[in-house]
Amino acid sequence: MTRTWLVLAAIAGTAALAPSAHAEGYLILNGGVLFPMGDADWKDVVDPSANLAVRGGSSRRVARGARVGFEAGLEYAPLSTELDSALVQVDFNRYRVIFGARYEQLVARGLLLSLRGGLGISHLRIEASALGQSESDSDTGVALDLAAGLWFAAGSTLLGLELGLPFGFHSDDNNDNNDAAVDFRTTELALSAGVRFQL
Repeated sequence: MTRTWLVLAAIAGTAALAPSAHAEGYLILNGGVLFPMGDADWKDVVDPSANLAVRGGSSRRVARGARVGFEAGLEYAPLSTELDSALVQVDFNRYRVIFGARYEQLVARGLLLSLRGGLGISHLRIEASALGQSESDSDTGVALDLAAGLWFAAGSTLLGLELGLPFGFHSDDNNDNNDAAVDFRTTELALSAGVRFQL
């Protein structure tokens, strides 16, 4: 079911981002670190972790030095966790598909300010193994992403730094004992660097 959602999201994003006559396409590669914050349950389980992202879209000029664009992004975070030990090996990963908008403003020659926000899908998967036995679980929720960045011209590309607040809203109601669903929120402070290519 999750794979079906991801495929449908990718198809919808591709159609929505098809370039128009006055739009310019772009591709962004991001890499950085996530610092868990907010929800105590989340902070107690997850340590600072790496995060990788690919974003693409198209933008058009709306005013002098200002552009607005629509974009889609794919993110992958191999989450570090304190649950991992010498006896128990834990593989914890998060996948996100985000659709959103980006505003860009030229603030000085060769310097661009960007603001972006989006909604999408957040999928968590954890697998634990010990003594030859393994167990796995997963949950899919709603993702919210907010970020601001500064981009510097470097020839035909842009190099940037971004500060973001990614949120995830999950409800784990897969239980066999008819217990109440466990609701939790994931929140991080995300620091990343990126390269933007004009298409």
